[in-house]
Amino acid sequence: MLEYLFPNASIRIDEALRSQLRSANGKAKGRTRRSLDLGRSVGQLAVEHGMSDGSNAVFTGTIPSGPGIWNGTDPVLPMCGQWLTRICENGAEFQPEPPYAYGSEPDSIEVEQVYEASLNRTPEQVAIVHKWADLPPPTIWNNILN
Repeated sequence: MLEYLFPNASIRIDEALRSQLRSANGKAKGRTRRSLDLGRSVGQLAVEHGMSDGSNAVFTGTIPSGPGIWNGTDPVLPMCGQWLTRICENGAEFQPEPPYAYGSEPDSIEVEQVYEASLNRTPEQVAIVHKWADLPPPTIWNNILN
């Protein structure tokens, strides 16, 4: 699973695995081996799902444009709304309320609040932004799990 998510780190992943296997001894060695075998089986199922869930789809449509439409580069996961879900029946089961209309009074108020907050960021707030924005999502969540 880790090598599927982080193909460029396969050497480090293999080294970590060998290190874990070397450090296990006695009864722990058998448990470690059984846990590894189970983890590989479950991981393979997750990889198979990942290979067929649409998460590798490439956006081929027309990029939207107009007032209030993001026009930057390198969008993050533009196709994620098309992925097959793992737990829910489908992604439409849990939908947030729609955002305020672009340029409406509530939208303008929230934009102003965000702008004002950006002018008075605390070091803690800056650290939070870096925690969630500097790495790809799988890396963030694996670091938290570790």
